[in-house]
Amino acid sequence: MTAGTGHIMAAKSILDYILSYTDAKAEHIDFSKIINPAARFVYQHFYETAAKHVPWLWGWYYNITNFNRFIFFLCDKLVSLDTRVDKKIIKSLREEEPDIVVFTNPVPARILSKKIKNMFGDKCKIAIVSTDYQLHRVYNIPEIDYYFASCGEVKYELMELGADKEKIFVSGIPVNPRFFISQDIAELKNKYKLNNGLPVVVFVTSSLKKQIVF
Repeated sequence: MTAGTGHIMAAKSILDYILSYTDAKAEHIDFSKIINPAARFVYQHFYETAAKHVPWLWGWYYNITNFNRFIFFLCDKLVSLDTRVDKKIIKSLREEEPDIVVFTNPVPARILSKKIKNMFGDKCKIAIVSTDYQLHRVYNIPEIDYYFASCGEVKYELMELGADKEKIFVSGIPVNPRFFISQDIAELKNKYKLNNGLPVVVFVTSSLKKQIVF
């Protein structure tokens, strides 16, 4: 689901690994393309706009939904009311009969996990990959079979939320396989007109456009 680009890039990286190293059939579905407009505004456009221009507003929304259970319940139900999700994704899942569904965003995981278990039971495993280093209560999903935590601290946060310790694996955040391709550093510095005698530090402050600082 698109909210910034982190979730999408993590999903595409996992897909690239699957297609590169196995002959398994795999597909990436961007949940935000079919979710209802109101929910899309809250979970995508509101996030992108607020994080870029008024970060305190996003911080307020994050905290109030994390600590106020009633507000969280309302926002949770707002997304779940969309019947188009059932018609498109559920239909696709029935046809494909997947062995595992991997989520890189907790919002669609909350909406679909129970429905997936009702359809397939334990024949279809459900996993969620944490792309955050601090968890929101939205990650508390009873139907999840495997949690892939970004770091050890996130593992313990998941346990505090109620996740079974045996289901949690500290794996880090997925990155594109291209990052592991060996390249000539001096050649790259010449290409980008950088001083070969100096180290280069890249600060990535956000996945949003125009917020990468060199």
